[in-house]
Amino acid sequence: ALYNFHKDTMKARIVPFAGYHMPVSYPLGGVAEHLHCRKSVGLFDVSHMGQVRFRGKHAKDLLERVTVVDTQALNHGQASLSMLMLPSGGIKDDCIITKLKDDDFYVVFNGACKYTDLEHINQVKDAEFKGKDVSIEYKEDRSLLAIQGPKSQGLLEKVLGY
Repeated sequence: ALYNFHKDTMKARIVPFAGYHMPVSYPLGGVAEHLHCRKSVGLFDVSHMGQVRFRGKHAKDLLERVTVVDTQALNHGQASLSMLMLPSGGIKDDCIITKLKDDDFYVVFNGACKYTDLEHINQVKDAEFKGKDVSIEYKEDRSLLAIQGPKSQGLLEKVLGY
């Protein structure tokens, strides 16, 4: 959704990545951008990431089966970095799991792996959670922004009116 802003306004260098046009650098330069974010705040367009909702009475059980997250330890609105596990015990990928409500989770997967990650989870769901109350909804039509840096909380509070 921010393609024209990146390309025309910010003069970003755009490259193909996971089926998207990804901005990778700007005229300011990578070192200056990094240092600015480390001391202030930076906005990152991460719309290429996979955004998935897991809902239902057994959503927590499926997530605990395929990742290492403890869904019971998360409070509503709290997120945790987790790992998507292979049947062999190896790590397939990482993800961020946010508990919205007891039966509603928002999960972000890496952009390049999101389809294979979803395929892996759906295989487990079909094999072990058939007939259980769990739905998986991939949100392909949404953008995603990440605000990072030590001043990000203050900026968000100002924008949101806190």
